[in-house]
Amino acid sequence: MRRVAGGFLLAAAAFAQGSFDLSGTVRQTLADWQKNTGIGIETEAESRIRHDVGEAWPRLEELVRLQAPYEASPEPLTRMLVRTYCFDLRDALLRQARPFARARQARTLAFQAPASGLRLRDADVLHFSFLDFLSGFFPRLQPVGYLQVTSKPDRADITIDNQPKGFTNRVFVVSPGSHTVAIESPKIVRRCRRTVQVAPGRQISLHCP
Repeated sequence: MRRVAGGFLLAAAAFAQGSFDLSGTVRQTLADWQKNTGIGIETEAESRIRHDVGEAWPRLEELVRLQAPYEASPEPLTRMLVRTYCFDLRDALLRQARPFARARQARTLAFQAPASGLRLRDADVLHFSFLDFLSGFFPRLQPVGYLQVTSKPDRADITIDNQPKGFTNRVFVVSPGSHTVAIESPKIVRRCRRTVQVAPGRQISLHCP
C-alpha cells in the first residue's frame, strides 16, 4: 500500500493549488460507474484499480498537462479515463460470453448478457491493468476528447474508424478530429454509421437509432 499512497501523494502535491483529490476522484468514479451500469467491481479489483491509477500517475500527469488548456481541472480527464478503462474490462467479459450466448440463442443470433451477471474481478484487472490501458495513448501523446455511444437496445457492436471497439452503451477517450462511428446489432433495424468531429476536452454523444 505504500506504493498506492506514493502515487496519490505525488498527485496531491502536483495539484495542491487546484485542490485535486486523485484518490477521492477514482473512488467516486468507480462507485458511480457501478451504480450507472449495474455491474459490480469486487473489492480486490477495486483496490487494484486504485493502486494502478496511483502508480500510473507520472504518465497520467503528462496527459493532464496536455489537457490543461481545455479543462481547468484534472478531474474530468481522470474520471473519463477510469470510466473508459472499466468499460474496456466489461467489454472483454462480454466478448468471452458472446459465443455461449449465441449458441444458446442460435435462432436470433441475439446477444444480451444481463448486466447483473457481470462482475469485474481482480483477475480481470491483473490481465489488463490501468497502465496497460494508458499505454495506448503513447507515444503519440496529444489532447483528447470524449465520445459517448449509446443504442436501444444496448450491447450493440461499436466500430470506430473501422476498428472494433466494444459494445454500447459506453464512453471512449479519443483523439481530436474526425471519427467514423458504426453501431450494429441484430436487434437494431438499421445499421447506424456517422462521422463526428471531436474537440479537445469536449464530449460528443451519438445514439442509434
